[in-house]
Amino acid sequence: MKLLGYVRVSTDGQADNTSLDNQISEIKRYCDYHKHNVVIHQDTKSGKDLNREGIKELLQELKNYDGIIIYKLDRLSRKLLDTLTIVETLKENKKTLISIIENLDISTIQGQLMLNTMASFAQYERDVISQRVTTGKAVRKDQGKFTGGQVQTGYKSVKTFDDKGNFSGNEIIIDENEQKIIKLIKNHKRAGKGLTAIATWLNDNGYKTKQGKEFNYNLVRNILQGA
Repeated sequence: MKLLGYVRVSTDGQADNTSLDNQISEIKRYCDYHKHNVVIHQDTKSGKDLNREGIKELLQELKNYDGIIIYKLDRLSRKLLDTLTIVETLKENKKTLISIIENLDISTIQGQLMLNTMASFAQYERDVISQRVTTGKAVRKDQGKFTGGQVQTGYKSVKTFDDKGNFSGNEIIIDENEQKIIKLIKNHKRAGKGLTAIATWLNDNGYKTKQGKEFNYNLVRNILQGA
């Protein structure tokens, strides 16, 4: 058979980040043993979606080959839907997919069942990693640690260091000056002033936003909603 070899090293920090050289070596060894001709395509983008030049070129050239060969299923994609989309494209065009590690051949019923199982695990693994990252951010937020984004008015982000003087991350603490501004805004609101009038008063008295800009209706409203 005449096959397209596809190799990829992920940039998303996955644990099993098999090198390009190793993937290429194993694919060539397999093709030599089974008397297949192979042309290798390399990709270094994350497998989280199909927005990769390498995979696009691969699918465009597919009409000139009998199928695709990969070292391992998750080299093709880390997403179940994308994997199945590629497989459907192959099947519609009567092409095969060979995965060396999984001993997979989609031209057989057993191979298709195995593919669905393996692709499901690949998606599950990515979902677990994503959930861990989200949970980690939530824990850091509960602990008063800065997790990125805009710091709420009334607070500020400061660098923290461990006992040895090593940087250990950012922590959110109270900003006394901004807390004073929040208190003034609340007092003016209770006195019956409109939001635009409050913003004008703050600007006339030299108060500035966190970014050093003047206040306006929307900023005053957002501060009151978040206070």
